[in-house]
Amino acid sequence: MRWVEVTKQMILNLALFLVILNTFRSFYESRTEKPISNVAHFLYFFLSIIISLFLSIKSGTQVRFDLRQVPLIVGGLYLGPVNSILLLAGTILIRSFLGLTQGFWVSSIIYTTQTLLGILIYKWFHRLPTRKRVFATIILSLYSSFGFVLFMKYLNHPLTLVEWISYIIASCLGVGVMTAMVESWRKNRFLNQIIMKTEKIEAISQMSAAISHEVRNPLTTVRGFLQLLKDAKIEENKRIEYLDIALLETMRAERIINDYLTFAKPSIDHLENIDVAKELVQAINIIKALANMNTTEINSTLNPNIYVLGDPNQFKQCLVNILKNCVEAMPKGGTLSISCFQNQREVCIIIGDTGIGMTHEQIARLGEPYYSTKGKNGTGLGMMVSFGIIRAMNGKVHVESEVGEGSIFYVSFPLKGK
Repeated sequence: MRWVEVTKQMILNLALFLVILNTFRSFYESRTEKPISNVAHFLYFFLSIIISLFLSIKSGTQVRFDLRQVPLIVGGLYLGPVNSILLLAGTILIRSFLGLTQGFWVSSIIYTTQTLLGILIYKWFHRLPTRKRVFATIILSLYSSFGFVLFMKYLNHPLTLVEWISYIIASCLGVGVMTAMVESWRKNRFLNQIIMKTEKIEAISQMSAAISHEVRNPLTTVRGFLQLLKDAKIEENKRIEYLDIALLETMRAERIINDYLTFAKPSIDHLENIDVAKELVQAINIIKALANMNTTEINSTLNPNIYVLGDPNQFKQCLVNILKNCVEAMPKGGTLSISCFQNQREVCIIIGDTGIGMTHEQIARLGEPYYSTKGKNGTGLGMMVSFGIIRAMNGKVHVESEVGEGSIFYVSFPLKGK
């Protein structure tokens, strides 16, 4: 049956349009985050018109059935008047190569008036909501389809009613589906832009919170030692020691502020050999006041002459964050164990506590921004920064813990001899 053949050919046309459109957008968007240019869109619609014309099915000697009006309508309405005229000119030119029959002249008249209508409603079309845009393109397709049918009927071409109905339905369906897909992609693009802006705002918020969190640690230490210095009976050597620690902490706070990018994505710009035992001693001194408040005993076994390559200030900050979390995990007191050694492959630091411990789910989420095992009392940013610094120094961290039995942090770095 002739109408079945016509229907199959036009469905093939539509399927090719959609497959090429999906492939085109997927290929383009996988290589760039920029919006697809009008030139690229024009080439897609023009290619669709060429494919449609050369896959058209001929009925009699005058009429060719295809869906060239689908990319012509959709491309014209979305790309603007200039591209619309160029698509029309290309369509007429290519169709002329297939013969200057009555069908050629009829289609030229219909598509020219269709294009002019599209240009007239272009601004109005873009003010419409999505559903009404789809409806508008279908109305324009109905105009073209019915106009073509009436012209060919007037010229007494022997085509059946079923063939004409099949052609009209396929044209309207094609225009509606293509418009809906274009609208869907435009909406997705808009949503992606909103998501990207939201992520940037979130990153700024996270950065600000991280900075305030990290600056609070040295300021708390300074405040603690300044309170100790109020004691008139304190020995002179202790007074000097406390002042030195307080000065070091104010310098660390200043560096944190100046080097805020470290907290978004830690990177080690200034590399030098770090004495691991020396930095651990300084980190222990910093958290000693907090440990005393929590009645926490500190046991350390620090092998000398162990070095890693990195930034001493960031490395110390990483250690302070881990030690502080371990002490806070023992609110009723306990033991904080610290050791460092090196083997033939790496430098190892082991920090353990006898605190409340963590579940496997909590361990898996350590280092995530805003995730903390302390609930409302923590932000999770301290561990995020520490893990980031360790990774930036090409190190690894492994955590083992059992609820009620404490936690152990295994931190390792590549061996870098002094």
